[in-house]
Amino acid sequence: MSLDRMKKLFNIRTLLFHSSVFALSLSLALFVVYQSFIKSANTSTFIRSSDASNSSTWQPKSGEKLYLGRLNTIDEKEYDLKVASGKLLFLMVFSPKCGACAHALSGTWGKMISRLDKSKVAPLLVTVSNDEKNLQKFFNGRIIDAPIVIPAEPKAQQQFSKLPTPSYLIVKDGTILGKWQGQYVANQSAEEDKRIDEIAQVVNHAQKQ
Repeated sequence: MSLDRMKKLFNIRTLLFHSSVFALSLSLALFVVYQSFIKSANTSTFIRSSDASNSSTWQPKSGEKLYLGRLNTIDEKEYDLKVASGKLLFLMVFSPKCGACAHALSGTWGKMISRLDKSKVAPLLVTVSNDEKNLQKFFNGRIIDAPIVIPAEPKAQQQFSKLPTPSYLIVKDGTILGKWQGQYVANQSAEEDKRIDEIAQVVNHAQKQ
């Protein structure tokens, strides 16, 4: 075999070796990225993109006033707030496009309303969306033990549209007693249980006053 041919074979083998090393390194890098993505998907918090980082988001504090105004049900009938007269209001503000809100129906919201004394506390699901198709899809097959209402007045619509979803509020005579920003953290039910206990404490304290 000539020297030139041997050099060519050596160069080809060297090129193949480097190509194999590059392919192996790329595969390992992609594997690491994939594993990081899977881990993130299993532990990340799912909240609406316009939440706490958005300067336009409203983060009410205890003692602030909440304007409800006139409310309509999703079938466009007026909801009479007089039926909740003398009761605490437990609100969940939601969006039918919010994944954490869907989880909350059987999570924080669902667990909380099962503990409420409905003779003293009136639960309300509040949304500013009147998209009938999305609302039907959101509630499809779910048993909802609370009125679903949409603020009818611009002032209330603007106020609720600035709340992150889901948000939970305890309201008495138009005053906010407590507000929690909901979130869905997979495999971290302790955080959800803590939020439920905090809401229950505010409700119990308010009922004693």
